[in-house]
Amino acid sequence: MVDEKLKERFHEDTESYSSDKGQKEPMIAVLLGLFFPPIGYAYLEAWKFLALNLITLNYLMLGNFLVPIHCYLIIHDARTEEEQQDYEPADTSFDEERF
Repeated sequence: MVDEKLKERFHEDTESYSSDKGQKEPMIAVLLGLFFPPIGYAYLEAWKFLALNLITLNYLMLGNFLVPIHCYLIIHDARTEEEQQDYEPADTSFDEERF
């Protein structure tokens, strides 16, 4: 029962994670993350990472290096997940009519 609820919750989070972020422009996210790290996360609507960035004082001043890479990876992962959802595997079941 609990596992099903967790799976549903994870599935909802994954859908919202990939649906919007895959449409964002990676170069804009990287540039915003490079010059204004919290704004890069705001552009991607990654509010948890934005809050973490602000609370930890820009990841202890490493944010200017880490945030652009992380913003790019968020977009890349979202696009990869969208491509996998669009992919339909071929029918590999045995069909007697073919033979």
